[in-house]
Amino acid sequence: MTDEKNIFSRAEEFMQLFKKGADFTQELLKENERLRFKVVQLEEERRLLSSGGGSDKAVAELNKKLQNLEQEMQKLLERYKAVEAENKDFANRYLEIEHENNNLACSDCHNPMANFSSTALLAGNSINETCFNCHQEQRAQFRRRSHMPLFEGKITCVDCHNPHGSITKALLKTDTVNQTCYQCHAEKRGPFLFEHAPVQDNCLHCHNPHGSNHEKLLVTARPMLCQQCHTHTDHMNDLFTRGQLATGSRPDARVMGRSCQNCHAQVHGSNHPSGAKLHR
Repeated sequence: MTDEKNIFSRAEEFMQLFKKGADFTQELLKENERLRFKVVQLEEERRLLSSGGGSDKAVAELNKKLQNLEQEMQKLLERYKAVEAENKDFANRYLEIEHENNNLACSDCHNPMANFSSTALLAGNSINETCFNCHQEQRAQFRRRSHMPLFEGKITCVDCHNPHGSITKALLKTDTVNQTCYQCHAEKRGPFLFEHAPVQDNCLHCHNPHGSNHEKLLVTARPMLCQQCHTHTDHMNDLFTRGQLATGSRPDARVMGRSCQNCHAQVHGSNHPSGAKLHR
């Protein structure tokens, strides 16, 4: 009993340290996004000045501001790397306890006495099959019509997850869901002049990362997905029925094709000066 108490006591201690480090990391990331957004604004201002015949003095001042921002961003990046290294060090110490708390042993995933896999002495014939021994729900999700290309051999579970542990609940390889997604989907990172708040908050608001019966891994079909947030104003509050389909009595473009994205195409964010409604 004493050993068990010690395990949970150490786990709680480490989790508090992780949370502090993770919170500080998020503050640094937000500050970095703010600076990047400012850089985009100043570069656009410089372009307008140059094309509009602005004075050399004004352009020089903007260049100086940009240089100062870039130096500030470099310092921020160095601080972020230092904090990230500390977080990983704490994580490596904690994760052994996390596995113990979930009654996992090395032999649940590895079999050193047999040659089932080509690498890592896994208990299954591949990383994915080893994970699916426990994660049956995720196996089924990967079989849905819209899914990440795991069975096609383009990715594996460990591209997103660290099986030996992480400071996140889902054992992600990065600090947040979005940072994990940005490893492949860098074009969705931004910064954008006009941001879509749910996108910046968490990709999982709209997407199921393993698989979905709706296109683009969406958690539900458009326009119902959009109407989970966009209601009570203008055309978003209309009730859509079978009659609005192409074969219905009152066809409506908002339930056909790409639905809301027929007009709001840049749903992840826009850098267009006239993109406030994410139209372009």
